[in-house]
Amino acid sequence: MRDKNGVTAETFSPSPAYELEIQAFESELRGERSLLPDGEDSLYTVAVTQAALKSIEERRIVTVNAAAQ
Repeated sequence: MRDKNGVTAETFSPSPAYELEIQAFESELRGERSLLPDGEDSLYTVAVTQAALKSIEERRIVTVNAAAQ
């Protein structure tokens, strides 16, 4: 939909996944740990992914640095 100023706005219906994200966010605000990954989890996932790609490229076993955990 485009308004009189030429700005286009799209609306999306909320999904069950969106509702779960909101519930997890609210739990985090209350100090409860959710199952969503935090920054450390995300960095570890990147390190594992990079190691897997390097392993495929170099056709050898590549270990993930313990500091990445």
